[in-house]
Amino acid sequence: MSGKMLSLLMLVFALAVMARTPSMADAVVLDRIVAVVGNESITWVDLRLRMEDEFAPQLKGIDDEERAKALEEAESDFLQTLIVRKLQLQEARRLKIDATDRDIDAAIADIRGKYDIGPDEFRETIGREGLQWDRYRRMIGDQITMQRVVDRMVRSKVPEPRKMEGASALYKVRLVLFATDPGDGFGPVQHKVDAFLEDLSAGASFEELEPKYSDSPAGTLEIRESDLSEELKAALSGRVPDEISSPFMTGRGVMVVKLYERVEPEELERERLFQERYRRWVKELTDNAYIDIRL
Repeated sequence: MSGKMLSLLMLVFALAVMARTPSMADAVVLDRIVAVVGNESITWVDLRLRMEDEFAPQLKGIDDEERAKALEEAESDFLQTLIVRKLQLQEARRLKIDATDRDIDAAIADIRGKYDIGPDEFRETIGREGLQWDRYRRMIGDQITMQRVVDRMVRSKVPEPRKMEGASALYKVRLVLFATDPGDGFGPVQHKVDAFLEDLSAGASFEELEPKYSDSPAGTLEIRESDLSEELKAALSGRVPDEISSPFMTGRGVMVVKLYERVEPEELERERLFQERYRRWVKELTDNAYIDIRL
């Protein structure tokens, strides 16, 4: 094949890639191999498409220049993530572990059930987030497969932790703070508290309202039981996951807290042991594989 014909074919391929990926359409992109893992390759287009899929919610709404810069900065780290995933999927194939269409359908049904969304609306939502349906299903299938191989090769081999007497549980919470002097009571912030509770009753989520109303940074907090204030400990007492407390006074002002999870000390230790064993397993996969990074 002549050099001229090869260049023409590469250009045709690049144009096809651009048609699939709008954010790449401002420049002619010639694909190249950025890593070889065993007998499989990862191309630059593979890398970018997976990044586009997984970062779609974060990238939505930003201009093309910022989008390209963000993806370029994340390329190297995300390539390492893809390499580990490919190693795990290769190990799964060796062990004859996979995910069927029925498994994928069931997983998607579980996700829809969690958010109470019908099939058509869910598919439209995935599209609005910038994900192609076939690629989304493939991502779900890969996640199921990787979870199964990790369960067999790592989690099933984690020893049962000993009983940890006197150790503190971990609370995962989010909170809304209405800052005021405790000596003034609810008075100065009562109107804000009432507006927050009205929005909550109207169907707005706690997570949506937190940055709007809270006088403290939004986000999930992980607090050991031994570090909880007496007021927060009382507010969380007897709560179940996803339950929201009534407003209560603290040394910083009025607070409303949502409990996400209470993790017992033994479960924390089990997770620590799992992470140790998982890191060793990934290192073994990496050390025993042929990996050539060309990014």
